[in-house]
Amino acid sequence: MKVLAINSSPRTGGESRSEKLLSLLVDGMKQEGADVEVINLREYNVKFCQGCYSCWTKTPGVCIHKDDMSRTLYPKWLESDIVIYSTPLYHRTFSAMLKAFIERTLPAALPYLESDGDRTNHPVRNRVPDFVMLSVAGFPELEEFQLLSDLAQYNFNTGRSRLLAEIYRTSSQPLTHKLYREIAEDVYNAVKTAGQEIIRDGKVADRTMARITQPIQKKSEMVKISNMQWQTCIDKKITPRQFDKSGDIPSQKTIEDMMLLMSLGVNGPEARKTDAKVQFLLSGQQSGAFYLDIQNGLINAVSGETDHADVIIKTPFELWRDIMEGKADGTQMLMEGKYQVEGDVDLFINLMAAR
Repeated sequence: MKVLAINSSPRTGGESRSEKLLSLLVDGMKQEGADVEVINLREYNVKFCQGCYSCWTKTPGVCIHKDDMSRTLYPKWLESDIVIYSTPLYHRTFSAMLKAFIERTLPAALPYLESDGDRTNHPVRNRVPDFVMLSVAGFPELEEFQLLSDLAQYNFNTGRSRLLAEIYRTSSQPLTHKLYREIAEDVYNAVKTAGQEIIRDGKVADRTMARITQPIQKKSEMVKISNMQWQTCIDKKITPRQFDKSGDIPSQKTIEDMMLLMSLGVNGPEARKTDAKVQFLLSGQQSGAFYLDIQNGLINAVSGETDHADVIIKTPFELWRDIMEGKADGTQMLMEGKYQVEGDVDLFINLMAAR
């Protein structure tokens, strides 16, 4: 089976999340024996359709443009059994590059009209490939893809070209953040499985799609952390790409910020097999108290103090913030007496190692 994977993201250097998912989908297809070619549209010259209809009248099936689309991409498209249209969600639909590519497939259609009673379409002069739609969005709601889905299901799903699968991933930014690496890994594996299923079964199983679309975080957390990250980028005058490459976490300005990141930051294998209460007593710029309540693999940050703490950390807010952000060495600061740990020190060390 011949598959053409169209990557329409303008981003390079591993920054594109839609490209990441596309590569996993392609891997899964290849594992099932598909012959897959990936096209990065940013590397090709694809002119805009002029709407002249020369490809319908003067030169049937042949576009007036002599560019990479007519010479290379359109023939590859015609020869394919399946085409993957991969796009970041821009203004709730395609990227401009993908829209230009799709419009340039007009020579495959004939100018005549035909109707089945419900819809009127153009018949096709060539066999056209089935397709898969893949996209990512930063917002947490799956409804963000509704317009793109409508386009896929109505415009292209004509009976001659079948829509085999729609793969949409919300909250795409956290996928590449270390705080969510385990959930992200399950999403990535599910996308690869989807590629295998499309080639083998012609569709994606419901259980696989549920894994792909599983929530990464609560919406309130997503909004808070996203805003913290953007503010960090603004404060440091860096781009999101530079932030991702740095491996940093968002800067914390309040105890509430710290509580949120702490509840996520220790969420590793060690934490999930531990039941404990970890108390933080903060002084300095932001003074107050909170504790991490770890039970049955769930970690909740709770304001105030508990009478049943297994570990108590007494620290200036600024120092612990610097330790979390990698600006200070936690072990060295502890040895120098910059903060104190009381109770089960081994538990404390294990939990911090799980961050």
